[in-house]
Amino acid sequence: MQSESINKSSLPAKWHDGTQSHAHPVTLRLEAGHLCIDHAYGTQKYRLGDITIQAELGSLARRIDLPDGGQIEVADRQGFRLLMGEERGWLQRLESGKRWIALSLIILMASAFVTYRWGLPWVADRAADVVDANTEASLGREVLEAVDEDWVKPSKLPAQRQTELLRRFAELAGKDANHYRLEFRAAPEIGPNAFALPGGTIVLTDELVALTKDDREVMAVLAHEMGHVNYRHSIRGLMRAAGLSAVTAMLTGEVASLGSVLASAPVLVAQLKYNRDFENEADDFALQMLPRRNISPCYFATAMGRLEGWYQRKAGKQDGIPSWLSTHPETDDRIVPFQRFCQK
Repeated sequence: MQSESINKSSLPAKWHDGTQSHAHPVTLRLEAGHLCIDHAYGTQKYRLGDITIQAELGSLARRIDLPDGGQIEVADRQGFRLLMGEERGWLQRLESGKRWIALSLIILMASAFVTYRWGLPWVADRAADVVDANTEASLGREVLEAVDEDWVKPSKLPAQRQTELLRRFAELAGKDANHYRLEFRAAPEIGPNAFALPGGTIVLTDELVALTKDDREVMAVLAHEMGHVNYRHSIRGLMRAAGLSAVTAMLTGEVASLGSVLASAPVLVAQLKYNRDFENEADDFALQMLPRRNISPCYFATAMGRLEGWYQRKAGKQDGIPSWLSTHPETDDRIVPFQRFCQK
C-alpha cells in the first residue's frame, strides 16, 4: 500500500497558508512536540497543542486547522495516522469495509423492525395509559356520532326484543355491567356485526341478531367485544396509528401533542382494524368468560362460522365501508379453542 512506503517521520501534504488561493506542496514531520511544515522557503513550526486535527470522515483528506488561519490537507490518511500515532477508530473501520457496511445495514434494518414490531407498540400502549376514562368515554361518543351519521341507522328491533337482549347482556357482564353500554343499530350496508368503541360502548347490528339462531351466539360475540373494551384496544389502536405524536406526548408530557392526536381520533378510529394480537386477546377473554356464565364457547365458533359464510357470500360488496366495521379477520385456527367445547 502507498502509506507503507512512506517514512513514518514525514508525510507529503498540501498547505493553504491563508493568504493565497493556491496550495503549497509541503512535507510534515514531528519534532519536539511541534508539527513542522517543510516547504520551499523554509520551515513553519506549530505547537501540537495549538493545532486542531479534524476527525477522519469517510474517504476525505485529513485536515489540520492552524492557529494563524492556515490549513493542512493530507490525502494519505493511513500515513497521517502513522505520523501522528493515531489508532484507527471503529467508525473509520466500519466506513471503509464493505462487509462492515453490509452488516451495519442488516443491524439497522433489524433494529427498525424490532422498534416497529415491539418498541413502538409498547410505547404507544404506555401513551394510551395517559388517556383518562372521561376522555375515552367522550371519544367513544364522538366516534358513535360519526358512525351514526355515515354508516348505520336506528335499530328496527322491537323494544321487547331489545329489552331481552339487554337483560342477557347484563347477565353476561355481571358485576362489571356498568363498564359497558350496548347500543342497537341497523346496518344494511355493513351487515351482521358487533364492534366496540372507546369508553365501553358496544354496537350490535340488527343483521347479526337476525343471522344467529340462538341468543347465546349473540352473547358469545358480545363477550369477544367485551374483551376489546377490557383491554382498551380502541384507544391502544388509536395511539399506535397516531404513532410518533402519541409517543412524543407520552415522553414529553405535552398535553397539546396528545390533544392533537385525540382531535383527529374519530377519523383514525374509524380506519382502525384490530391486529391479530388484539383479536387473540379478545378471544381469550371470551373463552374465559363464557363458561363462567354457563354459555358454551362453542356458540362463539358457531357464530363465527355463520359470519364467515355471510361475508364470503357478500365479498366485494362493501366498498367505502371502513375495514374495522366490515368484519373481523376470521381463520380456522382462531376458533379451534372454542370448537373444543362443541359436542362431537
